[in-house]
Amino acid sequence: TGATNGTNTMADYDAALEILKLEDIQIIATPEYNQSVLNLISAHCVEMSAIEGKKERTFWCGLSKGTTVENGTAYANSLNTDLGSVVIDSAIAVNPLTGASEEISPSILACKCAGIESAISLSLPLTNKTINVSAFGKKRTKGELETMIKGGVVTFGENDDGLLVCIRSVTTYQADNLIKNERSMTRSVLFMDRDLRKAYNARIGDNKAPSEAEIIQILMNKAKQWYADDLIDKNDSGDLIFDAKVRFVGDKTYLTFTRYVRAPNNFIFITGTNEVYTSTVEL
Repeated sequence: TGATNGTNTMADYDAALEILKLEDIQIIATPEYNQSVLNLISAHCVEMSAIEGKKERTFWCGLSKGTTVENGTAYANSLNTDLGSVVIDSAIAVNPLTGASEEISPSILACKCAGIESAISLSLPLTNKTINVSAFGKKRTKGELETMIKGGVVTFGENDDGLLVCIRSVTTYQADNLIKNERSMTRSVLFMDRDLRKAYNARIGDNKAPSEAEIIQILMNKAKQWYADDLIDKNDSGDLIFDAKVRFVGDKTYLTFTRYVRAPNNFIFITGTNEVYTSTVEL
């Protein structure tokens, strides 16, 4: 017979996020566009992705329909985290329940992006992936797209093949750091951090003699898996991990190392030299 949506308060969202602290999840998205709620989700992800949280996660959020580029980038700037992505574009999509085309808000489009991202490999960016909509709410100018990308707002539009795609999947992180600006790279890092931590869990509570070789071997085994999954690259010497150091202090083990996170292909620059053929004939 149908029903209507209930009313959710800030206390409801706060309670829901408290429950999620106990769960092993990687992405949060919501149809809500109240910025107070979105700020709450952002703070939750930052807390859970910190050293003490140990449950790394990211979020997608959308602002209200009609949000300007200026206001959208300002909000992304206020979040300033590599854990979140902001959407300000609406879209036209088919309602799966009625089969009718209807406009969906930026927050619903953000939820669609979260769903797509959940179904693709970790290191694969949402950039240039087809979004199942019939149109986006507004055709952006080149200037608008550049401002949005630089300001930390995800962009959408038509690619050179005429497909409706995510033009660039960025985070709200404001400094110039590709690993933190590029959402797929952030996801790769969070996964590897969690994966490596779990690999060392068996050492907690044992009393084995300190062994640098054992610690390094576990790291190298994980690095081989990360490389096979397109998460990292080798350095010029062919090493997956370098500058690895292990230090034992009482009941604590410290491990530091360096790795190259796999970057997506966002740009292709082609330079062609055009000349007129000439020939010389001597008699």
